[in-house]
Amino acid sequence: MNVASDLIKEWFVPVAVNGHNGGRSDGENGQFLRSVGVRGGNTFHVVTADGHVLFGGPLSAINTDVRGTLTGALRKWAALPEEMRKPGGVRVPAPKYPPKQGLVQPPPGGLVLRTYTRNLKRGPAGELARITKADVKDRKLYPDVNWEWADAIFTQPMPDVVWLTAAEWRSLVPARPHKGDRYVVPAAIKMRLFRYHLINGSFGLPTQWSVDEFVRGELTLTVEEVAPVLRLRLRGSALMAEDKGPAAARRGYDAHLSGVLEYDADKGAFRRFDFVAVGDWWGGDSEGGRFARPGRAPLGIAFELARGDRASDLIPPKGQPFKDISAEYFAAERRP
Repeated sequence: MNVASDLIKEWFVPVAVNGHNGGRSDGENGQFLRSVGVRGGNTFHVVTADGHVLFGGPLSAINTDVRGTLTGALRKWAALPEEMRKPGGVRVPAPKYPPKQGLVQPPPGGLVLRTYTRNLKRGPAGELARITKADVKDRKLYPDVNWEWADAIFTQPMPDVVWLTAAEWRSLVPARPHKGDRYVVPAAIKMRLFRYHLINGSFGLPTQWSVDEFVRGELTLTVEEVAPVLRLRLRGSALMAEDKGPAAARRGYDAHLSGVLEYDADKGAFRRFDFVAVGDWWGGDSEGGRFARPGRAPLGIAFELARGDRASDLIPPKGQPFKDISAEYFAAERRP
């Protein structure tokens, strides 16, 4: 969609809708969305405020002329009667909140982390660096990037969220901390991070690693300061692969983790939860070899505390319906 972003910003009001919940995201239990043809995900609609459909269907930029489609919708808009286009010409009932169905919330009292997955490269001295659009034109390094939109997979980060329950994040705070104390992150949190979030999501909605694809890994916290806030140093490593013999695995991630957590005892909350996972990824996406880079290539995944000031903070992890992932997501250390 980046090929028409200027057009969208100037002429349209973009709205993202969670199609996985049956389109029940408009505050009227989906009445407006269903009336304009929204039935699921991976579709795109251009609609007037009163429900007049100017375009409806897939718009992936793989098999669609995005700019041409949007320009055509604008021509249809211009042909509408003036009273349908001028400000105040259309009256839309105020939505009723909360919606009757489809509203997904993080666990009560829980903690939400934002994540950003980014493909990286190594510079002349081996240093990590961002991939540029010019880099992606090198077909030896990026052989499968043959669609105009696909350079964003390598040049832009892909967001996601992590959910921790109230009991889980509290388990990270030692009752009687002393500088230098070191302890292991509980298995439920560690395996959730490793299985669900140490995966290359830059391609889109990824799957998760199975329990058997966890080869080895550890995650620890060390007390660095006790006052005025509790400061914890996070360190760890993880090797995830589709085969217990990583050398033969079709896909894998060998990463090191490092970061800082700060807990404010007076407020009873974390004020900082920053860490990164950096390592070598090999293989393509969850469907196989799409967008696979030759050999092993660096992949970075950053985590930070969500402030709750973005609508995206309320999207379930992996963008999936909560009911479809909750049973395993909150028991990632167990075998299904």
